[in-house]
Amino acid sequence: MKKPVILITKPESLGELSALQKAHVKGYTRSDGTFVKEHDTSVTAKPKAASPSANKFPGEKNGPSDASLKQFAQTDPKAKAKLDKQEADKKYGHPNVVGHAENLKGGDASKAHGMHFAGKEYIASGKEGKSMHDDTPVRHFTELTGTGDDDGEHVWMDHSGRVHADDTSSVKRLRGEYEAHAGKADQKPAGGAAKPKHSAATLSALADQHEAESERQDKLATKKGANHPDYEKHVIASAHHAKAQRYAEKARDAKDEGERDANLAEHARYKALAEKA
Repeated sequence: MKKPVILITKPESLGELSALQKAHVKGYTRSDGTFVKEHDTSVTAKPKAASPSANKFPGEKNGPSDASLKQFAQTDPKAKAKLDKQEADKKYGHPNVVGHAENLKGGDASKAHGMHFAGKEYIASGKEGKSMHDDTPVRHFTELTGTGDDDGEHVWMDHSGRVHADDTSSVKRLRGEYEAHAGKADQKPAGGAAKPKHSAATLSALADQHEAESERQDKLATKKGANHPDYEKHVIASAHHAKAQRYAEKARDAKDEGERDANLAEHARYKALAEKA
């Protein structure tokens, strides 16, 4: 069953959206008279929060620990599926991220009107939203098939160039397509999803995006001036993006996998700091 993972904040047109999508648009009033609030993540009503032991396995009072989950995964299909999902999410850094965009057209990730993902070309639809997981701002893209927008894949891209799935049911499939396109289809680890090992071209694109964003933050700081309350925020964000750019370039030029992974880890750290600034 499909479960949306994006809260739509700027639909191009309410008339273009399905009833399920409309139920996640900020400011939309449903047919039953209820109102969609800023962080509403349900179609009709928010479900009751699960108790701490809702997903526990035998011998666990407050849910399975990592060690016990691995133990039960050897014989319990449910535990194995949960473990596989956890491992894959850790490798991608976000439960709904399925890879990175390439060949951005028309600007950086926050402005591009076109991009490529897993070997397919996508165009921006004009819709905007945010991840229901952590409020990451995202923009909607549709696969360019030549036969109509609804015939192709629908994905979302954040300002760092990460591609998010449109719903939970497509996460695993899109990650598989991303890995297959990168030439890793036969490298299937126990977690069910390979750690994204970006090509030199992808890392160069990431570095370029961070460079552009660092410059943009610098310009905003200069424009607002040192007395503006957001001045320090822009300066810090610019510095973090500059460091993320440097580590993306180091990862691209690394001589071995260990050096590459170490620089990718630093890149991810500074990218996260930049996004929080």
